[in-house]
Parts: sequence; C-alpha cells; structure tokens
Amino acid sequence: MPYGKTWTWDEVDARKYVDELKAVTVPVNISIEGKQRILCLAQVEKLLRKARKIAITDCECRSTVRGCDAVIIGWLAEAQRNCPIPIRVVACPMYPLTVRERNIQPRHFSANLLRRIPYWERGCAAGMPRGYITILPNGDVIPCMLLQVKLGNVREQDVREIWQNSPILSKIRARELLQGKCRECQYKAQCGGCRGRAYEESGNIMAGDPGCWMR
Repeated sequence: MPYGKTWTWDEVDARKYVDELKAVTVPVNISIEGKQRILCLAQVEKLLRKARKIAITDCECRSTVRGCDAVIIGWLAEAQRNCPIPIRVVACPMYPLTVRERNIQPRHFSANLLRRIPYWERGCAAGMPRGYITILPNGDVIPCMLLQVKLGNVREQDVREIWQNSPILSKIRARELLQGKCRECQYKAQCGGCRGRAYEESGNIMAGDPGCWMR
C-alpha cells in the first residue's frame, strides 16, 4: 500500500489495500482531514460509515490548524457510542473533554480503549512529560508537527538534553503561564489548548487556543 495514499471519496470504498494489510495483521486506520474547515458534518458522517464498512482499526479525524468545529466534535462524541472502532481527533484537546463530559460509553468495546484518543486526561501533549516531541529527517527537534519551533538538533545535542533542558519545553509545560482564554479556562490543567494552533495564529506559543469554544 502506498505510504500516505490519498483516496478520493469513491476510492474509500475500494478494499484492496486494506485487505492486503489486514491479511498480514497490520493495523489500519483511516484519517479524515479537512483543509480550511471545508468538511461539513454530512461529509464526516459519510466517511465514518465508510471506515466502519472496511473494518479498519480506528478512525482519525484531523482538525484544521484554524480550529475544531463544536457541532462536528459533539456529533463525533455521540457517534462513538455505537461506533465499533475508536474515533480519534488530532489537534483537538477539546474532543476527549467532550467525550468525558457526556460520559460516552462505547457499546462495542471496552471504555478503556478510549484512552487511545490523543490528549486523553492530559491535554495538548506537545513536549509534555507524558507527551512527545518530533524529530525531523534533518535531525531538528520540534514539540510536534503542528508546533514548528526548533528546540535543537539530535546531530548536535543528545535528545535527552533537549527534552530535559529546552527553555521552550519548560515554558510549554508551565500551564500557569498560559495566556488569553486558556489562562482562565476551567480545563486548563486537563487541556491547555492546542499550542500549535495558538502559535500558528498568533506567533505566541502560550496564547489562547483560537480554535476552542470551551471555557
């Protein structure tokens, strides 16, 4: 299967590549990405039905850099009750909060599998103690793919030194330094907002998440 293959709406129905991978027990997921928030609820619902039809491992929705959509996120949370696969939403710490607030209990698998949802019980994971960093092919280290701020380079520094001593990571981890609406939000400790989206929109890593609707 071609890495990172982009399927059209009709090609999502094709099972060839998925069946080949499943035959050798390779987990498969489908990623729904809406650029510039062009995906409407009807499109998301259509793709989720297709994901269930081809029986992939889980369904990943990538929210745009500009923000999540409260209506779509609410619909996805409710859809998880009867969906036989975990639904994950990237770049949206508000999604697991919505799932937990609504006490969503999946009918087809253990609720423990919901912990596979990004940001579950920890919020934005970029550079966080229970989170991750990203190493690019040239060795540059950034907090995550959405937060394109160079922390160092593994060809020049030990990655452990970057992880432990980066001033940028120390700042990101101090959620008491959050600004804007994220600073005043009741979910600050559990969420923290998407730092990549905040930086993309304002140039300030600690700014409020412009794509969030929660308080």
